[in-house]
Amino acid sequence: MKHKSAMWQTYQYQGHEVVIIQQWQDPFGKSMVRIAANLDGGLIADGMLEEKFLSEAIFLGQMTLEIVEGAN
Repeated sequence: MKHKSAMWQTYQYQGHEVVIIQQWQDPFGKSMVRIAANLDGGLIADGMLEEKFLSEAIFLGQMTLEIVEGAN
């Protein structure tokens, strides 16, 4: 079964632990995700096609509190 992303799941992506913070469909019907990471004390985010993200990311589980607390 192919993995389907969900909000607040944690992944390893390009050497960083990231969390899915938003999901939507673009105007062409493609599934998109926005990911966030707590890097060097700052929260950064990026959006991309879900298919591209899942082809490169490694699923780790549910979100850790580190990302949420870093945003406060």
